[in-house]
Amino acid sequence: MGEKDVQNPDSLAPVAVEGTDIEVEAAAMNRGRSRTIAFFATALVVVGVGTGWLMSGLDETRTLAAAGQTLSEIDRTGFDRFWGCALKGVDVRSLDTEADLIYQVQIRSTNGGIRYARQVNQRCLETLDEVETLLNSVNAPPDLEPRVQNMVKSVTALRAAWKRYIGFMTRSSGEYDLEAARPHLTSIGQGWSGFKSEYQKAKQSLRESSEL
Repeated sequence: MGEKDVQNPDSLAPVAVEGTDIEVEAAAMNRGRSRTIAFFATALVVVGVGTGWLMSGLDETRTLAAAGQTLSEIDRTGFDRFWGCALKGVDVRSLDTEADLIYQVQIRSTNGGIRYARQVNQRCLETLDEVETLLNSVNAPPDLEPRVQNMVKSVTALRAAWKRYIGFMTRSSGEYDLEAARPHLTSIGQGWSGFKSEYQKAKQSLRESSEL
């Protein structure tokens, strides 16, 4: 009677299981579930952060591409179109310096006089208004925004210089006075070169950003 009873393996009676063993096993299972849940929660956070970073990068790439395309169109179909009107027969892209541009304006002013001034005023200047409006609508990234604003300032200065020059031309009588016209011509040249310089710098910034 004092010996510990051993259950017959063929018996149909319920097997006695130690309560302590069940508690240990349950605790281990709970710890396993907790670790699994923590793992998946961490994975979801990582995936979410990665997806957000990827989408942010894609948005920035699209913004850069759109800004670059818009600036190219403004330069080609806006700025160059103005000069194609003001300097008919001249490929303005072939002009390297302000002096080259001023010389072309001077020739037409000498030969055309008031008629040339009126032509620029009536047929060409409105294109600069369009260029300024388009530049102000560019969705530029922060690094590019100063360049775009400098392009706007150059266009504004160029339009103002042309208006002063047209006023000078229409008030003049007799032969074309180059010395009197020189300050106006200089301002026109500076407006042209200022825009082209900022445009080239903007293109360089876009290239550098796209390579990052």
